Amino acid sequence: MRRIAALLLAMAACSGGEESSLDVVRLGYQRYVSYAPIFIAQEEGYFARHGIKLELVLMADGNTGTPLVVSGVIDALAGPGSPGVLNAIARGAKVRLVADKGSVPDTGCSQMAVIGRPGIDLTTARRISPSRATAAIEYFADSALRAAGIRLDQLEVHHLPTSVHIEALSGRSIDLVATTEPAVSRLVAAGNHVVRDAAQVVPGLPYGFVIFGDRLMSRDRAIGERFMAAYLDGIEAYAAGKTERNLAIVSAATGDPVEVLSRSCWPPFRTAGIDTVAFGAFQEWAMSRKLLDRRLGYAEYWDGTFLEAARRLAGSR
Repeated sequence: MRRIAALLLAMAACSGGEESSLDVVRLGYQRYVSYAPIFIAQEEGYFARHGIKLELVLMADGNTGTPLVVSGVIDALAGPGSPGVLNAIARGAKVRLVADKGSVPDTGCSQMAVIGRPGIDLTTARRISPSRATAAIEYFADSALRAAGIRLDQLEVHHLPTSVHIEALSGRSIDLVATTEPAVSRLVAAGNHVVRDAAQVVPGLPYGFVIFGDRLMSRDRAIGERFMAAYLDGIEAYAAGKTERNLAIVSAATGDPVEVLSRSCWPPFRTAGIDTVAFGAFQEWAMSRKLLDRRLGYAEYWDGTFLEAARRLAGSR
Protein backbone atom coordinates (compact mmCIF):
# COMPACT_ATOMS: atom_id res chain seq x y z
CA MET A 1 0.00 0.00 0.00
CA ARG A 2 2.88 2.34 0.84
CA ARG A 3 4.36 1.71 -2.61
CA ILE A 4 1.02 2.48 -4.31
CA ALA A 5 0.64 5.68 -2.29
CA ALA A 6 4.17 6.74 -3.20
CA LEU A 7 3.48 6.05 -6.87
CA LEU A 8 0.27 8.10 -6.80
CA LEU A 9 2.09 10.99 -5.13
CA ALA A 10 4.82 10.84 -7.77
CA MET A 11 2.25 10.86 -10.59
CA ALA A 12 0.47 13.85 -9.05
CA ALA A 13 3.77 15.69 -8.72
CA CYS A 14 4.62 15.02 -12.37
CA SER A 15 1.18 16.21 -13.47
CA GLY A 16 1.54 19.41 -11.43
CA GLY A 17 5.01 19.92 -12.88
CA GLU A 18 3.72 19.61 -16.43
CA GLU A 19 0.97 22.13 -15.70
CA SER A 20 3.37 24.62 -14.11
CA SER A 21 5.81 24.33 -17.02
CA LEU A 22 3.24 25.74 -19.45
CA ASP A 23 3.42 29.40 -20.43
CA VAL A 24 0.28 31.26 -19.36
CA VAL A 25 -1.47 33.40 -21.98
CA ARG A 26 -4.45 35.51 -20.91
CA LEU A 27 -6.94 35.93 -23.78
CA GLY A 28 -10.00 38.16 -23.86
CA TYR A 29 -12.98 36.48 -25.52
CA GLN A 30 -16.77 36.32 -25.85
CA ARG A 31 -19.21 33.44 -26.11
CA TYR A 32 -19.89 33.52 -29.86
CA VAL A 33 -19.55 31.02 -32.71
CA SER A 34 -16.73 33.08 -34.23
CA TYR A 35 -14.55 31.94 -31.31
CA ALA A 36 -15.10 28.28 -32.20
CA PRO A 37 -11.48 27.54 -33.29
CA ILE A 38 -10.26 28.84 -29.92
CA PHE A 39 -12.82 26.77 -28.00
CA ILE A 40 -11.90 23.68 -30.02
CA ALA A 41 -8.16 24.22 -29.62
CA GLN A 42 -8.61 24.63 -25.87
CA GLU A 43 -10.85 21.60 -25.42
CA GLU A 44 -8.80 19.32 -27.66
CA GLY A 45 -5.58 20.22 -25.86
CA TYR A 46 -3.88 21.99 -28.76
CA PHE A 47 -2.72 24.93 -26.63
CA ALA A 48 -1.28 22.58 -24.01
CA ARG A 49 0.42 20.59 -26.76
CA HIS A 50 2.19 23.78 -27.82
CA GLY A 51 3.26 24.54 -24.25
CA ILE A 52 0.55 27.09 -23.43
CA LYS A 53 -1.91 27.31 -20.57
CA LEU A 54 -4.72 29.45 -21.95
CA GLU A 55 -6.62 31.58 -19.46
CA LEU A 56 -9.86 32.83 -20.99
CA VAL A 57 -11.02 36.24 -19.74
CA LEU A 58 -14.67 36.89 -20.58
CA MET A 59 -15.38 40.32 -22.11
CA ALA A 60 -18.73 42.08 -21.77
CA ASP A 61 -18.24 43.07 -25.42
CA GLY A 62 -15.35 43.18 -27.85
CA ASN A 63 -14.65 46.85 -27.28
CA THR A 64 -14.00 46.46 -23.53
CA GLY A 65 -10.98 44.32 -24.33
CA THR A 66 -9.12 47.12 -26.15
CA PRO A 67 -7.79 48.99 -23.09
CA LEU A 68 -6.95 45.67 -21.43
CA VAL A 69 -4.75 44.42 -24.28
CA VAL A 70 -3.21 47.88 -24.78
CA SER A 71 -2.30 48.13 -21.08
CA GLY A 72 -1.10 44.52 -20.82
CA VAL A 73 -3.77 43.31 -18.40
CA ILE A 74 -4.43 40.60 -20.99
CA ASP A 75 -1.84 39.27 -23.43
CA ALA A 76 -4.14 38.90 -26.43
CA LEU A 77 -7.65 39.77 -27.51
CA ALA A 78 -9.92 37.82 -29.80
CA GLY A 79 -12.30 40.52 -30.93
CA PRO A 80 -13.22 43.14 -33.50
CA GLY A 81 -10.76 45.24 -35.43
CA SER A 82 -12.57 48.20 -33.98
CA PRO A 83 -11.84 51.88 -34.50
CA GLY A 84 -10.67 51.87 -30.88
CA VAL A 85 -7.97 49.29 -31.59
CA LEU A 86 -6.89 51.07 -34.78
CA ASN A 87 -6.76 54.44 -33.02
CA ALA A 88 -4.63 52.92 -30.27
CA ILE A 89 -2.18 51.60 -32.87
CA ALA A 90 -2.09 54.97 -34.64
CA ARG A 91 -1.23 56.60 -31.30
CA GLY A 92 1.69 54.26 -30.68
CA ALA A 93 0.24 51.30 -28.79
CA LYS A 94 2.32 48.14 -29.17
CA VAL A 95 -0.54 45.95 -30.38
CA ARG A 96 -1.15 44.40 -33.77
CA LEU A 97 -3.76 42.37 -35.60
CA VAL A 98 -2.10 38.99 -36.20
CA ALA A 99 -4.81 36.63 -37.52
CA ASP A 100 -8.32 36.55 -38.92
CA LYS A 101 -11.09 35.59 -36.48
CA GLY A 102 -14.00 35.61 -38.89
CA SER A 103 -14.62 37.15 -42.31
CA VAL A 104 -17.69 37.58 -44.46
CA PRO A 105 -17.62 34.95 -47.24
CA ASP A 106 -17.75 36.02 -50.87
CA THR A 107 -20.88 33.90 -51.51
CA GLY A 108 -23.48 31.98 -49.56
CA CYS A 109 -24.75 32.79 -46.11
CA SER A 110 -22.60 34.63 -43.61
CA GLN A 111 -22.71 35.03 -39.88
CA MET A 112 -24.08 38.57 -40.23
CA ALA A 113 -27.44 39.66 -41.63
CA VAL A 114 -30.15 42.30 -41.61
CA ILE A 115 -33.39 40.65 -40.45
CA GLY A 116 -36.82 42.11 -41.12
CA ARG A 117 -40.23 41.38 -39.67
CA PRO A 118 -42.79 39.91 -42.10
CA GLY A 119 -43.71 42.25 -44.97
CA ILE A 120 -40.78 44.61 -44.36
CA ASP A 121 -37.86 45.37 -46.65
CA LEU A 122 -35.19 48.08 -46.66
CA THR A 123 -37.38 50.64 -48.42
CA THR A 124 -40.35 50.26 -46.08
CA ALA A 125 -38.45 50.09 -42.78
CA ARG A 126 -38.60 53.00 -40.36
CA ARG A 127 -36.89 51.65 -37.24
CA ILE A 128 -33.70 49.56 -36.99
CA SER A 129 -31.70 48.01 -34.19
CA PRO A 130 -28.07 47.35 -35.22
CA SER A 131 -26.10 45.33 -32.70
CA ARG A 132 -23.32 47.20 -30.94
CA ALA A 133 -21.19 44.06 -30.62
CA THR A 134 -18.83 45.49 -33.24
CA ALA A 135 -18.73 48.55 -35.47
CA ALA A 136 -18.59 46.19 -38.45
CA ILE A 137 -22.27 45.35 -37.92
CA GLU A 138 -23.32 49.00 -38.09
CA TYR A 139 -21.06 49.46 -41.12
CA PHE A 140 -22.76 46.51 -42.83
CA ALA A 141 -26.25 47.81 -41.98
CA ASP A 142 -25.38 51.29 -43.26
CA SER A 143 -23.91 49.80 -46.46
CA ALA A 144 -27.01 47.68 -47.05
CA LEU A 145 -29.27 50.71 -46.66
CA ARG A 146 -27.11 52.91 -48.89
CA ALA A 147 -27.27 50.28 -51.65
CA ALA A 148 -31.05 50.76 -51.50
CA GLY A 149 -30.71 54.55 -51.64
CA ILE A 150 -31.29 55.06 -47.91
CA ARG A 151 -29.04 56.44 -45.17
CA LEU A 152 -28.91 54.92 -41.71
CA ASP A 153 -29.56 58.33 -40.16
CA GLN A 154 -32.89 58.49 -42.02
CA LEU A 155 -34.20 55.70 -39.81
CA GLU A 156 -34.88 55.65 -36.09
CA VAL A 157 -31.88 53.81 -34.66
CA HIS A 158 -32.43 51.85 -31.46
CA HIS A 159 -29.66 49.74 -29.90
CA LEU A 160 -31.80 47.09 -28.24
CA PRO A 161 -30.32 44.07 -26.46
CA THR A 162 -30.39 40.83 -28.44
CA SER A 163 -32.66 39.25 -25.84
CA VAL A 164 -35.63 41.47 -26.83
CA HIS A 165 -35.25 41.43 -30.64
CA ILE A 166 -37.85 38.72 -31.27
CA GLU A 167 -40.42 40.49 -29.10
CA ALA A 168 -39.58 43.90 -30.59
CA LEU A 169 -40.03 42.63 -34.16
CA SER A 170 -43.27 40.79 -33.42
CA GLY A 171 -44.62 43.83 -31.55
CA ARG A 172 -43.60 46.09 -34.47
CA SER A 173 -41.61 48.44 -32.25
CA ILE A 174 -38.73 47.89 -34.68
CA ASP A 175 -38.71 46.83 -38.32
CA LEU A 176 -35.14 45.64 -38.87
CA VAL A 177 -32.37 44.06 -36.83
CA ALA A 178 -28.72 43.85 -37.87
CA THR A 179 -27.01 41.10 -35.93
CA THR A 180 -24.90 37.94 -36.04
CA GLU A 181 -25.36 34.23 -35.51
CA PRO A 182 -26.85 32.48 -33.69
CA ALA A 183 -29.28 35.39 -33.19
CA VAL A 184 -29.92 35.39 -36.96
CA SER A 185 -31.13 31.77 -36.89
CA ARG A 186 -33.31 32.42 -33.85
CA LEU A 187 -34.98 35.43 -35.49
CA VAL A 188 -35.65 33.52 -38.71
CA ALA A 189 -37.06 30.56 -36.75
CA ALA A 190 -39.44 33.03 -35.07
CA GLY A 191 -40.99 33.94 -38.45
CA ASN A 192 -38.81 36.83 -39.58
CA HIS A 193 -36.73 36.86 -42.77
CA VAL A 194 -33.25 37.74 -44.03
CA VAL A 195 -33.48 41.09 -45.84
CA ARG A 196 -29.76 41.26 -46.65
CA ASP A 197 -26.95 38.83 -45.97
CA ALA A 198 -23.54 40.38 -45.41
CA ALA A 199 -22.12 38.36 -48.32
CA GLN A 200 -24.42 40.34 -50.61
CA VAL A 201 -23.18 43.69 -49.33
CA VAL A 202 -19.68 43.54 -47.80
CA PRO A 203 -18.06 40.33 -49.15
CA GLY A 204 -14.62 39.62 -47.74
CA LEU A 205 -15.00 41.99 -44.78
CA PRO A 206 -12.85 40.81 -41.85
CA TYR A 207 -14.80 41.65 -38.71
CA GLY A 208 -12.85 39.73 -36.06
CA PHE A 209 -9.15 39.34 -35.32
CA VAL A 210 -6.66 37.82 -32.94
CA ILE A 211 -4.87 40.84 -31.50
CA PHE A 212 -1.54 40.57 -29.67
CA GLY A 213 -0.38 42.99 -27.02
CA ASP A 214 3.15 44.11 -26.18
CA ARG A 215 4.20 40.93 -24.33
CA LEU A 216 3.59 38.60 -27.28
CA MET A 217 4.63 41.20 -29.85
CA SER A 218 8.04 41.84 -28.33
CA ARG A 219 9.19 40.17 -25.08
CA ASP A 220 7.71 36.70 -25.65
CA ARG A 221 7.37 36.36 -29.41
CA ALA A 222 8.12 32.63 -29.29
CA ILE A 223 5.08 32.14 -27.05
CA GLY A 224 3.01 34.13 -29.53
CA GLU A 225 4.20 31.85 -32.33
CA ARG A 226 3.21 28.75 -30.37
CA PHE A 227 -0.16 30.32 -29.55
CA MET A 228 -0.72 30.86 -33.25
CA ALA A 229 0.22 27.27 -34.06
CA ALA A 230 -2.44 26.04 -31.61
CA TYR A 231 -4.96 28.47 -33.11
CA LEU A 232 -4.29 27.15 -36.62
CA ASP A 233 -4.77 23.61 -35.30
CA GLY A 234 -8.13 24.76 -33.96
CA ILE A 235 -9.09 26.22 -37.35
CA GLU A 236 -8.15 22.94 -39.03
CA ALA A 237 -10.40 20.97 -36.65
CA TYR A 238 -13.17 23.57 -37.08
CA ALA A 239 -12.93 23.16 -40.86
CA ALA A 240 -14.27 19.61 -40.47
CA GLY A 241 -17.65 21.34 -40.08
CA LYS A 242 -20.56 20.82 -37.73
CA THR A 243 -19.41 17.43 -36.51
CA GLU A 244 -20.92 16.00 -33.36
CA ARG A 245 -17.70 16.79 -31.51
CA ASN A 246 -17.40 20.37 -32.75
CA LEU A 247 -21.05 21.08 -32.03
CA ALA A 248 -20.69 19.74 -28.50
CA ILE A 249 -17.61 21.87 -27.81
CA VAL A 250 -19.08 25.08 -29.22
CA SER A 251 -22.42 24.50 -27.49
CA ALA A 252 -20.71 24.02 -24.12
CA ALA A 253 -18.59 27.15 -24.62
CA THR A 254 -21.32 29.47 -25.89
CA GLY A 255 -24.38 28.10 -24.09
CA ASP A 256 -26.23 27.88 -27.41
CA PRO A 257 -28.21 24.66 -28.00
CA VAL A 258 -26.80 22.23 -30.55
CA GLU A 259 -29.98 22.47 -32.66
CA VAL A 260 -29.56 26.26 -32.95
CA LEU A 261 -25.87 25.97 -33.81
CA SER A 262 -26.70 23.33 -36.43
CA ARG A 263 -28.93 25.82 -38.28
CA SER A 264 -26.48 28.72 -37.97
CA CYS A 265 -24.04 29.96 -40.58
CA TRP A 266 -20.50 29.39 -39.36
CA PRO A 267 -17.92 31.92 -40.57
CA PRO A 268 -14.84 31.11 -42.65
CA PHE A 269 -11.38 31.85 -41.26
CA ARG A 270 -8.50 33.01 -43.43
CA THR A 271 -5.19 31.47 -42.45
CA ALA A 272 -2.92 33.82 -44.41
CA GLY A 273 -3.78 37.51 -44.75
CA ILE A 274 -7.06 39.40 -44.90
CA ASP A 275 -9.07 41.22 -47.56
CA THR A 276 -7.34 44.60 -47.31
CA VAL A 277 -9.72 46.24 -49.81
CA ALA A 278 -12.77 45.31 -47.74
CA PHE A 279 -11.07 46.37 -44.52
CA GLY A 280 -9.93 49.61 -46.13
CA ALA A 281 -13.55 50.40 -47.04
CA PHE A 282 -14.51 49.82 -43.41
CA GLN A 283 -11.81 52.24 -42.31
CA GLU A 284 -13.08 54.88 -44.74
CA TRP A 285 -16.59 54.47 -43.32
CA ALA A 286 -15.26 54.76 -39.76
CA MET A 287 -13.45 57.97 -40.70
CA SER A 288 -16.63 59.38 -42.24
CA ARG A 289 -18.37 58.73 -38.92
CA LYS A 290 -15.49 60.38 -37.04
CA LEU A 291 -14.75 57.11 -35.26
CA LEU A 292 -11.23 56.77 -36.66
CA ASP A 293 -8.37 59.28 -36.49
CA ARG A 294 -6.92 58.26 -39.84
CA ARG A 295 -6.76 55.31 -42.19
CA LEU A 296 -3.93 52.95 -41.28
CA GLY A 297 -1.75 51.15 -43.80
CA TYR A 298 -1.59 47.35 -43.85
CA ALA A 299 1.92 47.26 -42.38
CA GLU A 300 0.84 49.51 -39.52
CA TYR A 301 -1.96 47.34 -38.16
CA TRP A 302 -1.02 43.84 -39.42
CA ASP A 303 1.81 41.49 -38.42
CA GLY A 304 1.72 38.26 -40.41
CA THR A 305 4.99 36.85 -39.06
CA PHE A 306 3.22 34.86 -36.35
CA LEU A 307 1.17 32.99 -38.93
CA GLU A 308 4.31 32.29 -40.94
CA ALA A 309 6.13 30.97 -37.86
CA ALA A 310 3.11 28.86 -36.88
CA ARG A 311 3.11 27.19 -40.29
CA ARG A 312 6.81 26.38 -39.85
CA LEU A 313 6.07 24.85 -36.45
CA ALA A 314 3.27 22.78 -37.97
CA GLY A 315 5.62 21.57 -40.72
CA SER A 316 8.21 20.46 -38.18
CA ARG A 317 5.86 18.02 -36.44
